[in-house]
Amino acid sequence: MSSSKTLLCPAKINLGLAVPFRRPDGYHEIESLFLPIDFCDELTVTPAASLHLRTENLIELSTRSDFEAVSERGDPEKNLLMRLMAAINRGRAEPLRFELFLRKRIPSGAGLGGGSSNAGILLRYLIEVGLLDRSHAFELARSHGADIPFFLDARPSAVTGIGEIIEPISQEKDRARLKSIRGVLMLSDVVVPTKNAYSELKRPLQPTSQSKAGSSPGRAYQALLEGDAKVLSQIGNDFEEVVFRLHPELAGVKDALLDCGAFYASMSGSGSAIFGLYDRMQEDERLAFLRQRFPAYRAVPFGFFL
Repeated sequence: MSSSKTLLCPAKINLGLAVPFRRPDGYHEIESLFLPIDFCDELTVTPAASLHLRTENLIELSTRSDFEAVSERGDPEKNLLMRLMAAINRGRAEPLRFELFLRKRIPSGAGLGGGSSNAGILLRYLIEVGLLDRSHAFELARSHGADIPFFLDARPSAVTGIGEIIEPISQEKDRARLKSIRGVLMLSDVVVPTKNAYSELKRPLQPTSQSKAGSSPGRAYQALLEGDAKVLSQIGNDFEEVVFRLHPELAGVKDALLDCGAFYASMSGSGSAIFGLYDRMQEDERLAFLRQRFPAYRAVPFGFFL
């Protein structure tokens, strides 16, 4: 392995996110449909004499400072990629040494899984070049973040447990329909720390999941393929009750996405990104409308990462 490799690290959105209960170990059970989208960071991995990180910060929000703090201009030892590499090299007779060059677009605190995607895609690369076996990579993924296991094989998936039970749900015959759907991400300076969002949910301790009607990932995926707005309207994100109470302006953004033709709109993850899904039509006009109405937000068009 002597050459550089540039890897795309897709963001993800959640179509439905139910948090039915908190487990005795303090973690929360979830049920969600994870969908990778083509809003991506880029990670270039190059063999080097030492392990180090270089970054280009392309985040166009005030939250770019959060990434700066864990870049080489801040404290790179706190960067998830560097922490992951330290864990990989722990106990290895011959440590892995790379230059990791990350072009960062996905903001933190938005519910899009940006850092988790960087980590998961790096692990997948190390599997592909024979430097890690898959079982070890999965354990590293699970121990470093709940969303990271999904990005070991980023495709539409039903995700349950605490994020570690992943069932790929798409089939080749679905590609044409998925490619026909476009989306808009509405990104803001609002940051929602995941730990705080879970704490505010105040879910009870229960021994078994009690999912809400309509929340099942399989049902959500079928409704997405069929564009069934009636079924999709029943599929919500439990975190909206918390985040919209703290940041009511985000509820207005969701309403605006629906008003300008989205067949589904929701917050992603524990927030704060809001997205709308549309059939392909009038994308330029829609983006112009949203950018004019919400000048403090960044409106980013996307498709699914297929």
